[in-house]
Formats: sequence, C-alpha cells, structure tokens
Amino acid sequence: MPRYSDNPRPRWKGGPMLTGGLAFLAAALASVLFSLPAHAETWQVEGLKFDAVIVLGDVDVEISQGDDAELLLRGDQRDIDLHPFILDGDTLVLGSSREARSRDFSGVKFRLITPKLEHLELKGSGDVYVKPFESESLFVSAAGSGTVRLFEIKSDDTTLQLSGSGTIQLAKLLTRELAVSLSGSGDIQLGDVDADIAEVAVRGSGDITLESGYRVDEVEISIVGSGDVDFRHMDAGHAEINIVGSGDVRIGEIEVLEVNILGSGDVVYRGDPEIDQDVLIGSGDLRRER
Repeated sequence: MPRYSDNPRPRWKGGPMLTGGLAFLAAALASVLFSLPAHAETWQVEGLKFDAVIVLGDVDVEISQGDDAELLLRGDQRDIDLHPFILDGDTLVLGSSREARSRDFSGVKFRLITPKLEHLELKGSGDVYVKPFESESLFVSAAGSGTVRLFEIKSDDTTLQLSGSGTIQLAKLLTRELAVSLSGSGDIQLGDVDADIAEVAVRGSGDITLESGYRVDEVEISIVGSGDVDFRHMDAGHAEINIVGSGDVRIGEIEVLEVNILGSGDVVYRGDPEIDQDVLIGSGDLRRER
C-alpha cells in the first residue's frame, strides 16, 4: 500500500469545502429522512454485526458512523411487519424481506448507524446518504438509476464504481489510493479530493468531474467512448492518459505526461511537462492550456 508523500502538504485546511454543484450535499445530509406522515410506524433494531451494506430498490437510506450498530426503520405498518431487511453473514441488505422478496418497500425509510463500513452497494433507483465516515478501506458501488451521496470520507484506499444512469457524489475525500470507474451514462461528481494515487476509467457516455484537488504522485485516466473526465484542478507528478473514442480529458499541471489517443478525443493540460509518449491516431489533439 502506498504511503503518504514525505513532503507534507496542507490537507483540508479551513474546514469543509463545499463548492459549486456539490454545495447542496450539506443541506441534503442535514435534512430529515424520516419526514413521513404522523401515522407511520417506527422500528429500532440493535445488535447487528456487519461490514457490508446492500441497498435494493427505491428506498432512502441514511448512514452515519457511531460506536454501536443501530438500524431505525420508519414506514407503513404493513411494510414494517414484513421486516424489510436481511442480515446475511456480514452483509446487511436493506429493502428486501425474507417474508416477501418481491414486495416494493419504497415507502420505508432507513437510518443506519454503524462503527464500521467497508462495502456499500446500491442496486436500483434509491437514494443513499453517507455522513462523515472513516474506514481503512471503502468500496462504493451504484448500479441502476439511483444516487449515492457521500459527505466526508477518510480511507486508506477508496473505490467508487458506477454503472447505469445513476450518480455518485462525494463532497470531500482524504485517501491514499483512489479508484474511480464509470460504465454507462451516469455521472460521478467529486468535490475536494486529497489523494496520492488516482486511477480513473470511463466506459460509455458518462462524465467524471472534480471541483477541487491537490497534487497527486500518479494519475491514470482511460476513456473508451464519449465520456469526459474533467480533472483540471488536479496536478500530478506523472499522468498517463489513454482515450479510445471521442471523450475528452482535462488535467492540471503535469511533470511527466504519457498520452495515447485513438479517435477524436482531446487532452488539455497545464504546465510544461516532459512528454514521455504521444501516440495520436485520428483527429484527437494534445494541447497545453494557455
């Protein structure tokens, strides 16, 4: 596992940084998920032990870190009576019931407190909100049309994986290794990111954007299709960029740049890097931002 750079740099000075399109995250996370009619029933479950969470269907889930695991459910009595969650080994499944696996639990709201979370998956059209969380390793996946919103994450290695037309939004991240993968037409929106190594892959028409970043030691960006990666706010010691198709990449100030373009995609960079490799086949362009 890579170590932080020997040359320390300021990390998140001045508190949370919420800018532009991600500023709404603070309000979203501060909102009360349980704003249901007064007749809705509430059920509290304690003593659960798990490392992974899977969210199914069109449900709303709020996750926060705490000393003891606790699950709070609120919804119609008929849904609550069916126990709309399953504990399968070290995995907690929300939005499904052993008693009625085909039932739609979209009217149920979940609030989860857990001391540990290493794996989070959303499968469907639901919304998942993750409040500030620290973990040794964190894998987040969204498949379908749903949205995962993460406020502040601190993790040694972090993986974000999106497939389909959904969205992953992360306001603030401190990590050593960052891996971001997008397949389909969805979007991954990153706010303030502090990482040592970043690996980014797009397959399809979706976009990955970064609003604020620090210098990374290495970044690798690959695009297959028409999706774009806007990392203009991330500088790097070494950057490798590979494009097959019409997707574009914007990157910050680079020391060593390796570029391969097959198609009409463009790469725009800052600084005066050493161009280690420059293979262009098609109408794509490599140019320095003035």
